[in-house]
Amino acid sequence: MNRSHLKAWVITGSIFSVWLCISPIVAQVVPDNTLPAGERSQVAGNPNVQIDGGARRGGNLFHSFSQFSIPTGGSA
Repeated sequence: MNRSHLKAWVITGSIFSVWLCISPIVAQVVPDNTLPAGERSQVAGNPNVQIDGGARRGGNLFHSFSQFSIPTGGSA
């Protein structure tokens, strides 16, 4: 194998290994700032998202998000 073939194999292998190591798309659940500081939503987890906090008004619980995207197979 000559040098140019070896170089091509190294480059191809490097690109392929980077492609395999790319992280999967993460859920994007981002609270906004419309609720008072003590009542804002706290978000944790991926792809199964745990949402805590929120504003209670009577028997209702309110959350406010600037982004809310759960991947296929995930849950909130």
